[in-house]
Amino acid sequence: ACRKNAYRGLQEMSEHLEKQNVESARQQRAFEDEQRKIWTPTSLLEQCCLQWLSRGTYQMIRSGNNLASVTHRGCSGCSKAHPKINLDFVGGVATASISHELDPFKHFFKDNPIVKTLEDQPVKYQLNGMLSDHHKRIKQKFGAHLVSVEHRALSASQRAYERQLEKEEMQQAAKKRKVMGEAAPINLLESVLEICYNNSIGEYLD
Repeated sequence: ACRKNAYRGLQEMSEHLEKQNVESARQQRAFEDEQRKIWTPTSLLEQCCLQWLSRGTYQMIRSGNNLASVTHRGCSGCSKAHPKINLDFVGGVATASISHELDPFKHFFKDNPIVKTLEDQPVKYQLNGMLSDHHKRIKQKFGAHLVSVEHRALSASQRAYERQLEKEEMQQAAKKRKVMGEAAPINLLESVLEICYNNSIGEYLD
């Protein structure tokens, strides 16, 4: 009786594991089909990691206290491409470079002018406004794992934005003074502002 019970138990466990494997395979096929509808064109997607695009780096998620409650998500490391959007701020210009010309990336930037389309190089777009705002929108759209930006670039963009605001305020102030009397030339005000920023005394401009 004990042997029969043990055999029955092993058989039931084997059947249970087989059902789990079948269900896992079904879920994986459904996941891949869903991702292929999102990430086009197919010819380019075949080079890319679906787990990375959808979920980022590998994660082990536990929803209970047993092994059956553990879910594995994301890429644990593979030889396929891991597409990304790289943000930068160089020479007073904010840019976004897409490593792979996947349609969702291209559609997201469709209203931005392209500044570089060299063969075998990332496509680069010029962005208007603060880099941090673009960073936030891209994270909300695609997830933080698909966008990267250095703190240096965010800081440079912030400084440039504040400098532009200061310049506009000084221009407006000059126009107001002109109504009351002779105003200082705009180019002189800009020169003063340039000197202030170059010597890190922008906080005294208020």
